[in-house]
Amino acid sequence: MHPLQTILQQQKQGIPAGIYSCCSANAYVLRAAMQRASAYHTPLLIEATANQVNQFGGYMNMTPADFYSYVQELTKEYPLEPGQVILGGDHLGPLTGGGIGVPVCPGRVYQDPFGYQYAPGLR
Repeated sequence: MHPLQTILQQQKQGIPAGIYSCCSANAYVLRAAMQRASAYHTPLLIEATANQVNQFGGYMNMTPADFYSYVQELTKEYPLEPGQVILGGDHLGPLTGGGIGVPVCPGRVYQDPFGYQYAPGLR
């Protein structure tokens, strides 16, 4: 069963349950979160913002596929179970980098900045 489904099941049974999110692309921060998840056997939700990681590279110079590979490489340093690390996106929206109403490239439509590259077919 997926860790999020387990949490929902526990909540429905009246058992307090939740998950924390690590919203960073910094290797030191991610390693600390992975170390904690490994030590406590908890799921780890890692989220990147649309400005950090997006289809144009973001300020971390990573596309979603690059970020996925980057995180997978870091997980090799810790005894994490398959499926223990969950990737997500935080502050996703129609614009990246230009702010509300200020397109980065005039005339270009900014939709779905992560392009569902993390989980194809989940649209």
